[in-house]
Amino acid sequence: MIGRIIDLGEKYCPDCERDLPAGEFYKSRATKDGLQSQCRGCKSQRAKKYRKSGHGRETIRKYEATERRHEARRKRYENNRGAKCETMRKYMREYRTTLKGRLAQIFHHINYRCINPNYKQYKDYGGRGIENRFGSLDEFRNYIVGTLGITTFEQIKGLQIDRIDNNGHYGEDNIRFVTPKENSNNRCTKRTKRTEGGKNA
Repeated sequence: MIGRIIDLGEKYCPDCERDLPAGEFYKSRATKDGLQSQCRGCKSQRAKKYRKSGHGRETIRKYEATERRHEARRKRYENNRGAKCETMRKYMREYRTTLKGRLAQIFHHINYRCINPNYKQYKDYGGRGIENRFGSLDEFRNYIVGTLGITTFEQIKGLQIDRIDNNGHYGEDNIRFVTPKENSNNRCTKRTKRTEGGKNA
């Protein structure tokens, strides 16, 4: 069978003109007996002779030059990737301190709560049927700026979005910005009322 060693006895090496054990030959898938034609020793001698030849030295020089270029390219890529990641992180930090960026963050968090079952608090929002009634980020921003009159980041800095009616959706006339403490007290009060009523809203 091609690619398999058939005779595990001896094999003739034409270079050194000797019969040698099969273990003295490298394997080869291209030959019928599964072994290279030259023995290991002769292959090694051929390789040494080739490396000392002019053509061999030139091949090695080109190979080493190529490896150096590849290594330099890899280092440039790693450095550029690190710089780009840091630039993006810096941009996102600055973006979130703008009204536009903060509202985008809030809008996406609302969506996570309402439509993503893997979100840790989904059961308190989408799991209870709460929906995000704002059709798009632009619609959400326009309502916050145009109707609620919030035009700067400082007006909502440190505040959280809250639903006035805890059983209602995220939509017009049912959202406001409150402090984390007010938001927490609001949730606790509504949770207590649901418990006293004997069911979850």
